[in-house]
Amino acid sequence: MNSRTLSSATNLSRTSRTESRTLGVAVEHALAIFERTEIAADSLSLIPATNPIDEAVDVMVAGDVPYLLVLGGAMRSGTTLLKRLIDSHPQVRLMALELRALRYSDLATWAHVAVVSRHFASERPSLRHKEFRAQVSRYLSHILRGFRLSELVTVDRIHSALAATLGDGPVQYVGDKYPDYVLQYAQFIHRPKTRCVFVYRDARDVVASLVERIQRGPWQGRKWTSQYDTIEKATEYWLTVMQVLCDIQRLETNALLVRYEDLVLRTAETIATVAQHLQLRQDGFDARLPDPSSIGRHGTRLGPDQVQAVERRAGPMMHAWGYAPDRA
Repeated sequence: MNSRTLSSATNLSRTSRTESRTLGVAVEHALAIFERTEIAADSLSLIPATNPIDEAVDVMVAGDVPYLLVLGGAMRSGTTLLKRLIDSHPQVRLMALELRALRYSDLATWAHVAVVSRHFASERPSLRHKEFRAQVSRYLSHILRGFRLSELVTVDRIHSALAATLGDGPVQYVGDKYPDYVLQYAQFIHRPKTRCVFVYRDARDVVASLVERIQRGPWQGRKWTSQYDTIEKATEYWLTVMQVLCDIQRLETNALLVRYEDLVLRTAETIATVAQHLQLRQDGFDARLPDPSSIGRHGTRLGPDQVQAVERRAGPMMHAWGYAPDRA
């Protein structure tokens, strides 16, 4: 442990012995991650210099704090493309990569720090991305500052920490993109100072891309992928997300649903809709998007029997969202 960590630990004299020990474990874990990734020494301030219990912190979202922006959708449905489009606006600042912090709301502070740090350390792109590494360091510092390790990390605290991490300058929105935020929609869609944008895509393209990525791509061999590693499992996952979107569609909420195919083929119209939802100038978005050939790729990735299997199970939901079956 370096001198900075020892100095910070000394300042914990008035915390309980158990809390001090827990704090040490969480912070040593976070520090070890950032030291392994060669974070500069001045970005390692994960612990405030003062006793965190002595410093009162107001986590209510103030009027001048940027809005929280939550992006999600089924995996392989275009969430990264959506994020790139929205983050191109000068009044929007999103985490450079997926922080997933909102996934871990309502955990004790020590647990939140531990899981965010562990996720960061487990992803090679995260370790190589200097901007994201610095963002994570700042985020954890703000999450830790002024709170007991047993206190819950609420969505308000995450919002405030994201604003402190990303909200420099004339920024109207700060936030994060993670596909499965859509499954946590109940936490966000009626929350003040919050906007959600969720993207959806043809079941066949989602299933084809997801299964290919798991069976032959960069997700091969990862334990969590066993939930989605067959045509049947991936189809059920798509149906689960689309049922959530059906629920959102029936409600009057702060969420906008974006069709991936419209984002690619009707870019200007879709950007206008997003701009209206976020109350931002339309000309602030960078409209450079992928080639339309990204639509309908399941035809080269799935065999006829596999396509039929997806359509048999998901056909009614596909029809409800405007996706016609392939012609024989």
